Amino acid sequence: MSGYPRPRLTIVSVLFGGADTLRETLPTWRESLTADVEVVFVDHSARALDVDLGLARWARYEWNPENPGFAAGVNRAVHLARSDRVFLLNPDVFLTEEALRAVVEEQSDGLLAVALRTDGQVHVGIEYSWWGFCRDRTNLDRHLVGPSGGAAVFPSDLVLRSHPFPDHLFAWGEDAEWGLGLCASGIITRELKGVVLEHVGGHSVDNPRGQQLKARLLVRNRIATFRRVLGLRTKLSIGAPFFAAIVVNLARKVMQGTARAYIRGVLEGLRLPLPPLDGPKLSWAQWKRFTADGGERG
Repeated sequence: MSGYPRPRLTIVSVLFGGADTLRETLPTWRESLTADVEVVFVDHSARALDVDLGLARWARYEWNPENPGFAAGVNRAVHLARSDRVFLLNPDVFLTEEALRAVVEEQSDGLLAVALRTDGQVHVGIEYSWWGFCRDRTNLDRHLVGPSGGAAVFPSDLVLRSHPFPDHLFAWGEDAEWGLGLCASGIITRELKGVVLEHVGGHSVDNPRGQQLKARLLVRNRIATFRRVLGLRTKLSIGAPFFAAIVVNLARKVMQGTARAYIRGVLEGLRLPLPPLDGPKLSWAQWKRFTADGGERG
């Protein structure tokens, strides 16, 4: 791939299993690619991918069965990219030629959230409730905190030089912490207008083990993000409702059969060693502005 001209855009994608899904989605990638776009796959599956990518002209594939997590995979894939801008895209997303050209031709050199449609529901990026829970942003009138890790466009230098994905979080919620850190530094995310990509979704939690892991890591990472990114006044202001919501969620986890994993995640979130934040903490004024429309207070 290094023998080809430098691309205008690199699609970066982190793989973990899901071969059946890839057989559905990758043909749409092949049909959409042009000579000015490359693809970088970082594969964390236990076994190397047995699906024919059919992207020899465009793609670089790196296999790491040690699986350091999605966030570390994103950082590695961006490091391998040869373009100034990257398109972070989940492998379970269907691509179209029109959507890819819209990304390539987008004049902004900033951070973009790309809309996905999952089970008929369109969501664009991530929002936060006022009590501190991240969620997919389905109400487009609410504040866009950051892009989803499923579909985002950004300058490669953003990850390489100033704001790498928080790899200590491994997966589930790492994109939300990334978005909060960007907000604290004054970096704004915009929507890419006119593009909605179909997203299969759910393949990573379609078995009991995956559901247990998600229950554990998502609550762990919510607590770790609360500890690491929020300023002291913000923590004091939302701490009680935040941890009350953590407790209330336990009832749902009992019904879902994931309570033990959830409790383990809570304990890990409280004890997890956290690296220093490269940038300012999120102030109370910023938090109020970003979550003013994130649910009723009180």
